[in-house]
Amino acid sequence: MQAAALLALAGCASNPIQQIKDSLPDLPFGGSARVSGQMPGIAPPPLGPGGKALVSEAFIEQFFQKRVVSGEELLFELITIRQTAGKLKNGAGLMELLGTQDAAARPGSANNMQAVAAGLQGAAISAALSTLESQLDKMIKSSGSAQELDEYLGALLEAKQALAEEKIELPSSSGLDAKQKRRLVTMAAMLVAMRLSNKQLDQARKDFAGIEDDYLKLIERREQAASLLYELLQQGPAAAKASQAAGFSRADQDFLAQRRGSLSLKEFSNDMGVQNLALRLLRQRDPALYADYRSGVDRSSKRTQAYVRSMVGGAAFSSLVSGFGRQLLRLYKDKKNEEMLAALPLVLAYGNEVKRGLGLSWDVTAQGIFPDLGKAARPARFRLSQGEQTLELGSAAEVMAELDKGEAGGLLREALFRDHALGLIYRVYLCDRAEAGRMLDRTMPAERRDPVARAYFNQPELQGFSFAASFSGKPDNARELELGDRLLRRDHRRLTDDGGNALSQIQRSVSERSRELSNDQLLRLIFANREGSAMRASLDLGRSSLRAVPSMQAVYAYEAQVDGCRSLVSPVAGDDAPSLPPPAPKPRDKVEQGRQDNKAGGKTQLGAKPATGAPAKTGRAGN
Repeated sequence: MQAAALLALAGCASNPIQQIKDSLPDLPFGGSARVSGQMPGIAPPPLGPGGKALVSEAFIEQFFQKRVVSGEELLFELITIRQTAGKLKNGAGLMELLGTQDAAARPGSANNMQAVAAGLQGAAISAALSTLESQLDKMIKSSGSAQELDEYLGALLEAKQALAEEKIELPSSSGLDAKQKRRLVTMAAMLVAMRLSNKQLDQARKDFAGIEDDYLKLIERREQAASLLYELLQQGPAAAKASQAAGFSRADQDFLAQRRGSLSLKEFSNDMGVQNLALRLLRQRDPALYADYRSGVDRSSKRTQAYVRSMVGGAAFSSLVSGFGRQLLRLYKDKKNEEMLAALPLVLAYGNEVKRGLGLSWDVTAQGIFPDLGKAARPARFRLSQGEQTLELGSAAEVMAELDKGEAGGLLREALFRDHALGLIYRVYLCDRAEAGRMLDRTMPAERRDPVARAYFNQPELQGFSFAASFSGKPDNARELELGDRLLRRDHRRLTDDGGNALSQIQRSVSERSRELSNDQLLRLIFANREGSAMRASLDLGRSSLRAVPSMQAVYAYEAQVDGCRSLVSPVAGDDAPSLPPPAPKPRDKVEQGRQDNKAGGKTQLGAKPATGAPAKTGRAGN
């Protein structure tokens, strides 16, 4: 019996929960009879003032009488979990859900056999809690925003059929008080949410499968359009006429002339900027073919965005799961009483769902959206030009390593935050706050974020802080509302107006760990901080110039950046209108106004300040 329980607990049996239940005799306070699920369904509880469910002891007792209950019957508790989840940012909420554990009272033993059984169950739950703790340590650390979590939970709760089909078996309530019974019902509801979440993540991954082929087809279309443009540019006067008809500016024409003169047909067709301009020509010459291409882009972008929403929501939910699980550890670890023994099957099931979720979740902040898809066919992601040398590199890490061999790495770090112009990350923030937040989350570890955030917001209890969550969610106070603008619109690394020095610490961490930016994030910096038009996107760093190579990541990053900026700029002729630099926010004081006035002057290298009295020119990337 002892061996069977331990084997089951270690996962060596096919069904560890059932194996433990079968291997141990019933204790006096716990019944083993499973009540038929054919009993009448449990009606929702009545609602009180403000729409809050009025949950009585008699209402909770119905669940233990029925034993096998559905997610639909637990909907009232799922709604409570959703309402409480919004408080997790400051550490509150979980205590409201689970309450506190009473003084541990060891159950009485009628005979030696029952004492042995109780000891085995105590050992089993202790081992189960230790296993759960190790699994929680492996979970995604990104907390996501309260808004993302709320939307994710809302989608789970709207799946009425799935809720009705999800069944949970509750233990016997013998020997448990009202508070303990309610806690087990809450655990059961959380298990339902975890199962539904894991199914949703699994479906999202299946729906995303095959996206690689869709993007490769789009890239082929882009290359074909670029090849046609190359042929047109060989036709002399006819090329100039066609360029004017396509709406190419003088800068566009100069760019194409330079690329045509320095690149082979293959290289020309594989240039991201050339492809973007070629698509504009395609729209003018073959509207139907262009419309078909745009339809493919929209379809692929929507599939990608749906996948990202699911994974970001899943990451936010994993933070709730982790916090809930750790609260269970605080309640049950190193204690023995009737509730903990009764809760053993639920604890094991909780651990099983955590383990399953680990294999399904994907942290887009730490791992990127699709870092390896398409890599076999097109290994290069970036094209770095340094004087006469051009390198094609497969990852942001390789790019940063090359930049750090010269001055370009330092110029890039200097330009992340700027006083006299829009910094690189601020440019991303203006069109996509969540993405800018994910850049900060990636380059400032969680163990450093929380202490700084506690000091900045003066909230000692704050935990699990995330810039992405703060920037994109509903702010708790005015200080959080202004955090993104105050942090990113100027350089705090040398001189800061923040008395607590928190903003300086954040920027220094981001600068020091900028090598850890993902492929997606570096592409966003390129498209948000371009030389002139986003269509001809490049990031110029002294004598080095960094461009995107057409890839799944590049196409998605370009389209996402353009879409994100659309609402900020009035559209004008041409595909690239939305990607024009958005207006800077209104400065708060005269000093900052003077900085903004100076911003119009000086075409400078990234990291350098405009010379005093410099004439106004079109600035380089980030100006």
